[in-house]
Parts: sequence; C-alpha cells; structure tokens
Amino acid sequence: MDPEVKLCGEWHIALVDFIRAAKSSDIQNILPPDIHGAVGWVGILASKEDEVKTLIRKSFSEIGLHVLSVEDIQQLCDTERFEEFDEHLAENMRLRPHDDPPVVWGTLHMYYGEGEV
Repeated sequence: MDPEVKLCGEWHIALVDFIRAAKSSDIQNILPPDIHGAVGWVGILASKEDEVKTLIRKSFSEIGLHVLSVEDIQQLCDTERFEEFDEHLAENMRLRPHDDPPVVWGTLHMYYGEGEV
C-alpha cells in the first residue's frame, strides 16, 4: 500500500452481506445471474464509524445491490491489518488509485439462495 495513504481515522473494514436489489440491472455485474447474494469484507473510507453503514448502503445501492447487514466494523490504522481479514482486500487496497470510490472490495463468498452456499 502507498505509504502516503492516511489510514487512521479514515479507513474502516466491515463484513457485508448483500443481494441484488432488482432482478435486472444494467449497472450490477458483481453477482453472476444464478447467484442470490454474497458476503465479504470491504474497506470503506469514512471519517467516523457511524458513517460506515450509510456509505456502504449508498455505494452498494448505486450498483444495484441491497445490503442485508453490515457487521464487525473496525477502524484500521495499520496497512498490515487488512491482510489479517482478507488477502484479496489487502491487495485491492495496495492497488487502489487515490481517486477511486471510497469502497474497496475483498473476497466475496457467494450463495445461491437464502442461506444456500
């Protein structure tokens, strides 16, 4: 990760469970057609912890996804900590250009139906 990226007080991590907001969406291409939803870690740029859920819901809604839950929110000040949660998320954080949107995706664990993995 770029050493100039300021983390403490801005970057949080959260475990997010989400589904499609609608059957068809020209914007949404995160989930394959036969997948109902997914859960995974995301990094979120937020000035305060209480903004995390709002920003995640807004960001996901913009791409046709409905957030079921946002849990285990943690502020991360050390770039090494991202890897403890999700190696894919840590890699995406390292590759993230400074002008990207405030949500960084990690590994998604998809499920076919409600509760079906």
